[in-house]
Amino acid sequence: MSVWPSSESPEGETLRLEGLGSVLKPSARPADLFELPGFDEQFPQAGLLGEGGWGKVISAHRQGQQVAVKILNPQHSQRADRDRFAQEFSLLKRLQHPALVQAVEWGEWSGHLFYSMELIGGAPFLTHLRRHPEQLRPLFRQLLETLHYIHSEGVVHRDLKSSNLLVEPHGRLRLLDFGIARDLTSQRRHTSTGTVIGTPAYMAPEQLLNAQLDERTDLYAVGVLMYEAILGHQPFEAEEIYMTLIRVLDEVPDLSELPESTRGLVGALLQKRPADRPKSAREALERWNALG
Repeated sequence: MSVWPSSESPEGETLRLEGLGSVLKPSARPADLFELPGFDEQFPQAGLLGEGGWGKVISAHRQGQQVAVKILNPQHSQRADRDRFAQEFSLLKRLQHPALVQAVEWGEWSGHLFYSMELIGGAPFLTHLRRHPEQLRPLFRQLLETLHYIHSEGVVHRDLKSSNLLVEPHGRLRLLDFGIARDLTSQRRHTSTGTVIGTPAYMAPEQLLNAQLDERTDLYAVGVLMYEAILGHQPFEAEEIYMTLIRVLDEVPDLSELPESTRGLVGALLQKRPADRPKSAREALERWNALG
């Protein structure tokens, strides 16, 4: 990610079958990476933006500009981890859209794979909407337009949530973190068979069941975000992750508190079967725009 926002409500961690992976969270300046010999020369003016089990994101001055640098933890040296990290960089290089951050540089230093990207600032999606509720319509319009673009390029994000959507001060939405994105144009798969990856509260049933995914998987997460943005809570909240999973798979969301104007679209996006959801982000966008 380019910058880790603060003041965000908990939304759950990235789930893996092997255990819970960590999302980026603000933390103290770490000694292990920052104190390695030659670090200051390699990454001048460095500061910690966030970290997780996979590695760290720092800000640093490289190639004449201040950038965000994502550094893979050397413990994640298995081929699949390195390939997934490389795919994330290659997707950012390939995808060119105003809502996406721009990849800058790929490299390896002292056993650490890293890549740099555009450094941006702003507030998490839901935090921004709590401050500016009048921007609900244009921001979801931007989100659906962005999804239409990445889906047309054969990419499913797989981890849409508020903390992966940053709103810049002037109101432009930025979609972040393609770390677990699925490139449908590639024959390669970087997730082991039987492994589930994503954030439970935003994962579509087919994602939880490790079934076939397509762009409608992301549209389910948009439905969760719409529900949460309007009502202030998620449709399948639970204290324990396993209860969230059960509710996502088995329960019908309560739409009664939603405004009648949005109830139909949110309900369609939250359908259990992908075939019952809008067929594409373009169709969802047309329905969103038609709400007036």
